Amino acid sequence: MSNELIFVLVVLAATLVLFVRNRLRLDLIALLSLLALALSGVISTEQAIAGFSEPVVLMIAGLFVVGAAMFRTGVADAVGHRVELLGGSSPKRLTAAIMVVTAFLSAFLSSTGTVAVMLPVVLAIARRRGIPPSRLLIPLAFAALLGGMLTLIGTPPNLIVSNQLAQAGLEPFGFFQFTPTGLTMLAIGLVFMVTAGPYLIPDRSRSAGVSAPPPPVVGDEDERRPERAPVAIAIMVLMLLTMTFGLVANVIAVLAAATLLVLTRCVTMEEAYRSINWESVVLIAAIIPMATALDNTGGLALAADALLGLSATAGPLALMAALFVLTSVLSQLVSNTATTVLVAPVALQAALALEVNPHAMLLAIAIAASTAFATPMASPVNTLVLGPGGYRFSDYARVGIPLQLLLLAATLLVVPLLFPL
Repeated sequence: MSNELIFVLVVLAATLVLFVRNRLRLDLIALLSLLALALSGVISTEQAIAGFSEPVVLMIAGLFVVGAAMFRTGVADAVGHRVELLGGSSPKRLTAAIMVVTAFLSAFLSSTGTVAVMLPVVLAIARRRGIPPSRLLIPLAFAALLGGMLTLIGTPPNLIVSNQLAQAGLEPFGFFQFTPTGLTMLAIGLVFMVTAGPYLIPDRSRSAGVSAPPPPVVGDEDERRPERAPVAIAIMVLMLLTMTFGLVANVIAVLAAATLLVLTRCVTMEEAYRSINWESVVLIAAIIPMATALDNTGGLALAADALLGLSATAGPLALMAALFVLTSVLSQLVSNTATTVLVAPVALQAALALEVNPHAMLLAIAIAASTAFATPMASPVNTLVLGPGGYRFSDYARVGIPLQLLLLAATLLVVPLLFPL
């Protein structure tokens, strides 16, 4: 282990400790981490500031604007009323209804786009019911991630592992081959959120302004624009379809939608700027160089070699567990797409070397890549709900880690039944 890698691990550990202690704002901590890596020379200046031009950062900013337009035109309230009819008067049934609707949409549409659409809907419901938004927004984000497990196009990692099989001359996954395991994971996540969620998810309504103020536009009723609702819906649907079928890059689809919503006066430019939660934007931009530092110093490769080395002599289930843990842990710091690109070839070669079913191992990786629950920067959907929910860093870990462990156990039980090792 090189001195540079040791330094990066120390910076990472210090960053996580500061995140959990919650004495400083999350974006300020991320900037301190970025400066430590840049000033030490572990990453170059270009690598240090690269996060601020990352597509995901611009996409998150644009999606806040899309959400504001849904609020201003009354679309959020209208959809929220329908979801409330499904949920009835019980908070648990309401949580379940929100998760089911979100997961279904996420199975066929972009999970990030789905949360951008559902975020103002859920905030409208919370406002009408007098429920703290923090009680509903983590279930919303996690449902979008779980919904991505349901189909081949639900999330990029599913397509990546299927393509990995095809490149190796093996049969790729079919469109609905993910569905049985995805439904199992969704059911587990749903039951977990309804039963354990109320005890694990805190009420952050009083402390929201301390470390993560909600966007000012959300909930502001100074002006409804219901006559523009059809225009807003058309732009939103066009954005989601464009993202789903990959007609243009996701970031372009989102920025185009945000621009059109301003041009059609569904939201003003002033409201658009005010709607962006800048703490979330800066947090994700400033933490991206950490993944670059880990890659530059060999940390990611070292973690992969260590886990696979330990599992090689312990059997296929141990290999599957190791791949799941590796993918899940890396997905908390690196995008789940990048993590899958890194781990999938390693998993395929390990499976072939040990003469076990590669479909089972790659399916386990795809599931693990969607368990990006434990940090606010693990996925754009987590980052989107950070500010409006007033969450702290530790809130995600408190809820996310137990759910990850449950899904790990379920993966080890269910995947070998569908794809015998």
